[in-house]
Amino acid sequence: MRALSRAFRTSVPALAELPIADLHRLGADALAARGYAKEDTDILLDVMLWSQLREGGSPRGGLAALTSGELAPPTSGSGERAVEYETKLSARIDGKQRSGMLVMHHATELAVAKAQQHGVGLVGTRNVGSSSGALGYYLETIANAGYVGLVFAQTPAAAPTGAAGASPLGISVPSPRGPVVLDAATAAASVLGVAPSAEGKAGLSDTLAVFDRSYKGSHLSVMVELLAGPLVGGGASASGFGNLVLAFDPELLGDRKGFQRDVEAVLSRWGGGGVGGRVPGEAAAIQLDAALRHGRVNLDDALLSQLNAIAAAPPAPPPAGADDYRRGFGMSTRLAHPVGKGKGDPYNASSPVLFQTATFELDATTLSGEYDYTRSGNPTRHMLEEQMADLEGASRSFAFTSGMAALAVALRLVPAGGHIVTGDDIYGGTSRLLSRIAPESGVEVSNVDMCDVDAVRRAMRPNTKLVWMESPTNPRMQITDLRACASIAKQHGAISLVDNSIMAPVFQQPLALGVDISMTSATKFIGGHSDVTAGILSVAGEELADRVYFLQNSEGGGLSPYDCWLCLRGLKTMSLRMERQQANAMAMAQWLQRHPAVQKISYPGLPTDPSYSLHMSQASGGGSLLSFETGDVNLSKGLVEYSKLFKVTVSFGSTTSLLSLPCFMSHASIPAEVRRARGLPDDLVRISAGIEDEKDLLADLAQAFDRATAGTRLAPPAQQPPLNMPWTYAAPR
Repeated sequence: MRALSRAFRTSVPALAELPIADLHRLGADALAARGYAKEDTDILLDVMLWSQLREGGSPRGGLAALTSGELAPPTSGSGERAVEYETKLSARIDGKQRSGMLVMHHATELAVAKAQQHGVGLVGTRNVGSSSGALGYYLETIANAGYVGLVFAQTPAAAPTGAAGASPLGISVPSPRGPVVLDAATAAASVLGVAPSAEGKAGLSDTLAVFDRSYKGSHLSVMVELLAGPLVGGGASASGFGNLVLAFDPELLGDRKGFQRDVEAVLSRWGGGGVGGRVPGEAAAIQLDAALRHGRVNLDDALLSQLNAIAAAPPAPPPAGADDYRRGFGMSTRLAHPVGKGKGDPYNASSPVLFQTATFELDATTLSGEYDYTRSGNPTRHMLEEQMADLEGASRSFAFTSGMAALAVALRLVPAGGHIVTGDDIYGGTSRLLSRIAPESGVEVSNVDMCDVDAVRRAMRPNTKLVWMESPTNPRMQITDLRACASIAKQHGAISLVDNSIMAPVFQQPLALGVDISMTSATKFIGGHSDVTAGILSVAGEELADRVYFLQNSEGGGLSPYDCWLCLRGLKTMSLRMERQQANAMAMAQWLQRHPAVQKISYPGLPTDPSYSLHMSQASGGGSLLSFETGDVNLSKGLVEYSKLFKVTVSFGSTTSLLSLPCFMSHASIPAEVRRARGLPDDLVRISAGIEDEKDLLADLAQAFDRATAGTRLAPPAQQPPLNMPWTYAAPR
């Protein structure tokens, strides 16, 4: 929780109650109106809602940063955040006057990555344009990664005795019950610390608040100023904000298990004697849990009015000096207005032009031309590849005849004698490629639990050349920490790849998370109508892109012009379709969660899903696929037999809802004993939501369950596990 000023504590604000999803959309609209790019909006909202949902109706902190001038405008320092000094353990970032929340997000990721590799990560930031917001957000990020965290934040001027500065500092410790976080101001009462109440009782996570308006508080502020100012290159003038982030592995000081055991022992003793009888951060977590359970949050009326006014204002102009005016556009706009105008069309057609030709006439003098043979390049394919690169944030994208053709090229990037680390819950076609084709090419493959970052790290070898991921996985919908696994790959000099077919760039953009290659099966949401087979590789870095193009051209796997044209047509409505499909998936997931015949459901869009927090930290929605178990193969087969609206097919992403039994269909090529070892049960049912009316889909599921269970006495509903509420919130788009 954040502190309230003394003046605010003397009055009770008028509060409005609204759904969390509505507040998320309002914040996104307000940031867009201010001119922030989509990728920056996602980060800013995550930090601000982290704070807001823990504060209840407070008019300070959280989304109030939008109204209080705490955010640097997007026009400030439009260049990239620059790492201007770096060692294997440390780095210093020039914030270039960008928003503190954006710079600190980058600094925290870098500190954690260095801690993962070397045990310690120390990162300083200087020349930052605004406050970093809630330090607790970054501290929890560090603790959730398994490290001890310390964060110091410099304000532009250190607070003298009795002043109203902040100079906050924070400490986080990982524990068996979750992160324990102290986030406190060191100077006078501030929104960055919890001040004593009118009754004189101390507030949560503010053991330093007793020093406010005293020389001790001022001295602490001076020390924070020194650590987050001159130490990080901020100089003595304190122009702009500075920060110092430290993440270190507790194993540096001994056994991690012993540390965790002793931490729990201390916390158990603290329960009766801590501030308010709670450990630091506990009250805020309780507040968040209550908000998410009810799906609603109280917000100060005045703040709500201000946010509505900002969101309703005309969009801000593009950032000054921005290289691409499209930066601030949302995904739907970018899909409807693709990058470029196409090539070779003298009539400026409003739809993509189909160049259905195998060869192109060359200049008679130079014997050359931009295109000569469609295998090597075609204007229609170029349009598709250019648009996909724009959507994925890639250096270049490449279209292939199928998703498996694209993945086969990715496999070719690994030389004979190389090694691949991949998951134990992967698409059947991928499993066949890696288990049978890779060994014939002299490539070893290790299947590990990709949900366990340590397992991935242990599987790495000196000859590991590729870390191959899916998230969510198909069909069990498990979530991989893409940032962490991509970082591990980089540390070992390996390439990282994600099969992003389930999310597509509408809901997840792996390259922005540090991944090298994103593969999307265009057969699914890009084509969208089950009438085209295609696959896209989107690549970060020109050197890697050149390698992929060489293989595409040399082996002839490029997508035909007509299929490229179908994909270009499908892209225009992809966002619209996926958002409707996602809404239907959520409705079915909630319905299935309550059905007595369903023993387990996997859908990362449900707040009760154990992977919800991780998934929403790297994606903007739950997607349109879900799977569930009935415990009875015959019952699962009955659902397939009796459903009427759900087509029984392999694949997913169509406008029609689909029902499948993966062990008998898409994953039948995996031997039964291997499926069992990987935890893939025969009774597993997978649903791909279409765009039908929600009520019709639920009615069809109900009648299918009724007929499949007729004459069978159902067991009582399985006891739902306690909510494992996420530490952050990101609403589906």
